[in-house]
Amino acid sequence: MEERPQVIMTYNEHGFYGHPDHIQAHRITVKALEMIDYEPTLYFNAIPDSVFVEWRKRWNKRTVNAPKPTRPRVSSASRDT
Repeated sequence: MEERPQVIMTYNEHGFYGHPDHIQAHRITVKALEMIDYEPTLYFNAIPDSVFVEWRKRWNKRTVNAPKPTRPRVSSASRDT
């Protein structure tokens, strides 16, 4: 390995908020760290709970007033192609 970073940052084992790609990124990063011959500092991303509370309030406000999504109708002829 030509590069020897002193600091590595990735998602925590929960993928930050449970996203499968983030969980996999965590697994790959941790496995890669097991394969190198030195130990860089490992950081996980974090956001204060207060920020999540505010995001949830905004999300709830938006979704209450948002129109319900509709799915486009698919004819049986277009399903066969």
